Formats: sequence, structure tokens, C-alpha cells
Amino acid sequence: MRMKTVCTIALLLLLMTSLALSQTPVREAFSYPHTTLAGLGTATSGFGGPWVKNEDNGIEGLVTIANSRFSYGDLSWTVPHDTFHVQWTKSIAWSDHNRYKRPLAAAWPNSAGKKYWLAYLIDLKEPLPVANTYFMVKLYSSATEILALGKGGGATTPVWTCGSGWPGASGDDVSTVALTAGPKWLVMSITMSGNGTDACRTYMWVDPNPATEPDTSTAIVKRNSTVPAAGIDNIALEFGGDGPNVRIVFDEITLANSFADLSAATPVGSIARESFTYKLTTLNGVGTATDGYGGPWATDPGDNGVDGLVAFSGTRFSYADLSWTLPYDTTHLQVLKSNAWSDHNRYKRPLAAAWPNTAGKKYWLSYMIDVKDSIPVGNTYFMVKLYSSTTEILALGKGGGATTPVWTCGSGWPGASGDDVSTVPITAGPKWLVMSISMSGTGTDACRTYMWVDPNPATQPDTSTAIVKRNSTVPAAGIDNMALEFGGDGINGRLIFDEIRMATSYAGLSTATSVPSTENIPAEFGLDQNYPNPFNPSTTISYSLDQTKQVRLSVYNLLGQEIAVLADGVQTAGVHTATFQASGFSSGMYFYRLHSAQGSITKKMMLTK
Repeated sequence: MRMKTVCTIALLLLLMTSLALSQTPVREAFSYPHTTLAGLGTATSGFGGPWVKNEDNGIEGLVTIANSRFSYGDLSWTVPHDTFHVQWTKSIAWSDHNRYKRPLAAAWPNSAGKKYWLAYLIDLKEPLPVANTYFMVKLYSSATEILALGKGGGATTPVWTCGSGWPGASGDDVSTVALTAGPKWLVMSITMSGNGTDACRTYMWVDPNPATEPDTSTAIVKRNSTVPAAGIDNIALEFGGDGPNVRIVFDEITLANSFADLSAATPVGSIARESFTYKLTTLNGVGTATDGYGGPWATDPGDNGVDGLVAFSGTRFSYADLSWTLPYDTTHLQVLKSNAWSDHNRYKRPLAAAWPNTAGKKYWLSYMIDVKDSIPVGNTYFMVKLYSSTTEILALGKGGGATTPVWTCGSGWPGASGDDVSTVPITAGPKWLVMSISMSGTGTDACRTYMWVDPNPATQPDTSTAIVKRNSTVPAAGIDNMALEFGGDGINGRLIFDEIRMATSYAGLSTATSVPSTENIPAEFGLDQNYPNPFNPSTTISYSLDQTKQVRLSVYNLLGQEIAVLADGVQTAGVHTATFQASGFSSGMYFYRLHSAQGSITKKMMLTK
């Protein structure tokens, strides 16, 4: 009898636990790693290692790998390429400057009479970059900048330049050829002088015929350059400056010892090529069975979904411009919509347990959204949805079919009018969207639904102030999936999402105590520059972990040999430090690398005795 009683109590506890699980606030804060070039690439294709952040005033920036953003079909000539490329989105003036370097497998020597060629594909999107906005591929000899091909800073009008990365408004670096939107093939040649003092003659062309080596008389830039005797040993990719709201796509950075090898599918001579053939950035597979969810995000193929392009960022949401102070971490999701319709992205994520349709139960859904640049119009849509299995219940955001951009709540395709469609226009800047739904207890009776934009988080909003008031139907099984969708016929749009929350009370949406704390947890997986640098005999290395994980911090010599392991094991989220004691090593350049399943970051340091 006693055993039966114990089993009964255990069963009751299990049932209570499963019921309590459905009351757990659901939170998606997009606290995933930023998308960056740092750590991408290996010692292949003519390179000696991955891209690293360049400490020459460089910061870790936001880039995305895509296969649908470069207008290859609009190029003047057919140039070999694969379908992947890198896209850079510049939202903020100056603070968005990104500088990356990548070592060549071996130095390309300054041998008298030797001619080297540099080329890459670039696609400029509207609006065009102006004034001190810069973007370029550079050649380096160690820390010495040799040449920059693209658009330098300091010009009063946007024209192509080749030479210094900051050529100013005129001079032999600056062409008279204006930048225009669309794809281009930039080409440069440099003839080596044989020493580090005599001039190396340099030329630049835009869209030369790849079948015939271009004549120097047609070059848009003709200049003399100086190359150190050691030659060229690094390639850099830089973009930044004072222009906000700029979007540029790069592909096929190629350094070759003949023009023919720039445009050949199978080069015959020495070549270094970066084709950005890395994984697309996607929500698919991101997230785990935590924070009220039962698993990761997944592409929703059943509802015409495709895998699209998103990026995780820590600098794009204008939190300070929100009408109210709301809890958040510093990372969020950015959506870049370049193409009409083909960019529609649809993802679903299962809840840990169904939120039942219990009579009188009220559920709340909210998220932050920041609308950038052009306001989405027409059939452009973006929304967070609730599902019962494959049945769509409600969509909160902007539905499709409206003739003017207004907030909607109800069907994902509400059309231009009806009880789903508010009269409140969508405006640029950050907003907090909130929805409530009162359960009817059956799968047929109406569930009353309301929507607000920017309600005061300190006080539950009154239904009389709701901008949408409608009846909804929820299956008896309740709500068991959440979806995030964006797409439609608009182009050149940029949206930022953060803090998707579902709770059983309004307070659960807007109080930090209802969600896991992110205090003192870094927003990204990062590695700082060692200090001091140069150093003798010891230096300190700091690094940050955005979550508990297995990490290894190692030091390498110039031969790529691991000479010291400073950390190796599971470490908690937060900022960590390690000391490298180099009293037994000789002076020179060393590299240190932070590695985890999330990726690797490598930096260099100098030991001087």
C-alpha cells in the first residue's frame, strides 16, 4: 500500500511538471554568434591561413555569405565564379568599418620584370556609396600597405580609385570613372621593379574583356607604386567610412601572375583565389530545446518556405530609440531582402509542450522589430506566427496583400482591409509589437485577440486602446509551434528582429525576472589583442565566451607549430584571461588561436627581447 502511495505521488509530480512546462515563458533572444569573416578559410587556394581581423583600426563587423545576391547575369563579360559570395551591409557611419587580412601561402617576390594581376567581382546596390565611404581589396607586405583597388576615402564624388586607401579627391590614384550600381569586374596590374625603391608601374581597368589582356592605354588609373623588396605576402578586404545604409557584394578575389589566369576556370600559373564558398547564414538548425522550446528552428517547406539569408548582429538595433525600456541582450537577427519573392524565408520552431486551449486562459506574444531604410510596401510581409501543428493560428506584424504599409494581426495574408488590418502606418525605427489571445476552451468558439504597438511595459494595456480587435479560432489541442516569416514583393529592405516572447501574463513579456538572465554574459565569442604587445617576456590574452563550451587557446610559431596550450577544456560563459610566458622562446612573430565548435579566431603578437 505504501509503495502504491509513493508511485501515485511520483506520477502526480510528473504530471505537475509536464503541466508547469507549458507555463514556462518562451524566449528567443537571437543570442548567437555574429557573422564575420574572421576565422573563415584555411591554408588553401594560395593562402597561408584564414581571414583575421586587421588591428589597423579594424573592428569585427557584420558580413553574410549568400548565393543569391550577386547579379552575375548582368556582368559585361562572362567571368568564372561559383554561386557563393560575401555581402557587406553598412548601417552606421564610421563605426561599421571592417578590416580583414589573410596571409598568402608564400610571398610573391619583387622580381624585376615580374607582372602580377589582382581582380575581383563587386556588385554595388542602391543607394550608391558616396564621399568617404570606402571599399577595397588591398595588397600588403607584412604591415606595409602597397596598393588598394576599389574606392578609396576622401573623394568628393564616388569614382573608382587604385593606389592609396585614402587617395583624397584627386591625383594619379583617382580615376574620372564614376561608380554605378550593378556588378563590375575590377582589374589591376603591377610590374615589379626588382627592389624596394624604384617605381613599379600600376594600371587599373573596370570590366575589361577577359578574353584579351587589356592595353595600358585604356587603363583608367596609371600610377607608380613602391613595393618592398620582400614582395607581397598578405591580401586585405576593407569597407567602411561615413556612409550609412550601403550594401556591397564581393566575389572572386584573385591574385595571379598572368591576366589569362584571372579569367581562366583552370589557371596554369601561380594563383591565390577567394571565392567565399562558405555556408550560408540561416536560421535553419539554430537553437536548442531550451527557453521554452522543444528544438531548433527549421525551414518550413510545407508552407512554401525557402532557406534564406539572415545575420546575427550586436550593433544594428536602435534600442535607445524604443519608446520604453525593455529587457534584452545585445544580439539580434537581421534580415536582408534584396530580391522580390525569391527571398521569402519561413522558419518554424516547436514549443517544449503545447499551450492548451483552456477556457479563460490568456496568452501573450511580443517581439521587437526595427524597420530600416525603405519602408516595406505592397505585398512585403514579416511576422511572428503561432501554429497548432500545421494549422496557422495568428500572425503578428505586417501581413501581405495590403496596399499601404500598416500593422496587422490575424491572417498572414489579410489583404487591404478587415478586422486583421489596423489603420496605424508602419514607420522606420524600433517598435515593440504585443498581442494577447483569450482561450475559449474549444476548437470552434471564438478566442478574442488584440494587438498593440509600443504599449507601456509597466502597465497591462487596455483592450480599448488595441489597434486590432478580432476573433480567432484555436484548435482544441492548443499552440505547439512558433514561426518567423519574411518575404513578398519588396526589394532592398532591411528588418531587425529581437526578443520573441510568449508568456501567460503581460508582465512575463516585459520583466527581466521572467527570462534567463544575460547580465555580464558577452554577446559574442571573441578574442582580444594581447597586452602588452610587443611583449617581453610575458603577455596577457583575454577572450569572451557567450555560452559555456569546450575551448582551446593555443600559441603557434611562424611554421604553424603549436608551441603552447594556454587553455583546453569546458569553460563557462564570460570573460577569461590567460598568460603566455615566453622566456624560453626567441624574438619574433607568434600567433595565438581561440578554437571551439563555434569556430576559430586567430591573432598575431610580437615577442621582442
